[in-house]
Amino acid sequence: MTCHPARSNTGFQNRYYQPPPPAPWIMTATFGLAAVIDSVQMAASMASIFLRAMCGRVASRGWGLGRRFQLGYRNPWCLRLTKTVAELPHSKGNSPFRYSKGMVFSIGLAAMVLAAGLGSEMSPQASPVDVHGRLQVKGNRIVGKDGKPASLAGMSLFWSQWMPQYYTAGTVAWLKSDFKSTGVRAAIAVGSGGYLTQPDVETKKAHAVVDAAIKQGMYVLVDWHSHDPEKTPEAAEKFFGELAAKYGDKPNLIYEIYNEPLKVSWSQVIKPYAERVIAAIRKHDKDNLIIVGTPTWSQDVDAVIPDPIKDPNVAYTLHFYAGTHKQYLRDKAQKALDAGLALMVTEWGTVNADGDGKVDRESTQAWMDFMANSP
Repeated sequence: MTCHPARSNTGFQNRYYQPPPPAPWIMTATFGLAAVIDSVQMAASMASIFLRAMCGRVASRGWGLGRRFQLGYRNPWCLRLTKTVAELPHSKGNSPFRYSKGMVFSIGLAAMVLAAGLGSEMSPQASPVDVHGRLQVKGNRIVGKDGKPASLAGMSLFWSQWMPQYYTAGTVAWLKSDFKSTGVRAAIAVGSGGYLTQPDVETKKAHAVVDAAIKQGMYVLVDWHSHDPEKTPEAAEKFFGELAAKYGDKPNLIYEIYNEPLKVSWSQVIKPYAERVIAAIRKHDKDNLIIVGTPTWSQDVDAVIPDPIKDPNVAYTLHFYAGTHKQYLRDKAQKALDAGLALMVTEWGTVNADGDGKVDRESTQAWMDFMANSP
């Protein structure tokens, strides 16, 4: 489920997670951690050293779900900052954080995962978009321009109305250079002071991240971060229609038009809404990938099986938090894959869905194995 302001996305409080060294065949990423910081300010250099040491030692896989899963590149990190006063550097390679007394921060693997198979190798000079080009659904896989399954790793920004300071070109550039991210997710808030209240402000944030991702040769997933956008479909039509008109010719762009539906009907609520928004996008952009949320906080992917959307380049969202979601959710995912649906994990974490609890290493590894080995 999505991170709320009162939730820490991953980790546990008052102690640091010391991960084991990764197996040689596993790419590196981050499990997570959360710690209560009692001092008014922590030395920037110590934060930087810790962040780098932590993120370089943990093993897992990210960005995608399909018939087979593989992390495409090094360091598929997701940085989650919850209930913090923090500042990412915009011009430095290090990562100084400022902490307020009693506040909680978390660094975790949440990540956007593209469906399926063995990803292409990327040379140090080539950008992810250079390698894969425009992404397309082929059966239950998401493939690149060469027809081979694409596998990407990236991070999700926090709700745009609550942490706007990260919706900048500097942040995106830093994620590419320091985190080695190949994609970024812009979580554009709809309610709670988001787009419905200040459409121009939130649109500018989205455009800033898209522009930055294009400049960096990264993929950018623009997420309509809401649990009930079917109540205001005209807002989504306007936002995504304008986005498609401006950027639809760019292969970097991925549309995520419904973050996490609640316990609502796929056929009667989600699909009709999605078809309206897809139509607005396709007026300007016939080709780029569109991701559609599924019932019950994007878990019931199997609900789509009897009534999929009739668009050749649509995939469906799967979200999981390892402390809460176990084998039953992997069974749902496998059922959808077996039925020919392409899935994309655009958000996940290593603790409970409400942000509480310790890092569930056993469950996280089970998800990693599933994403790596699912037939």
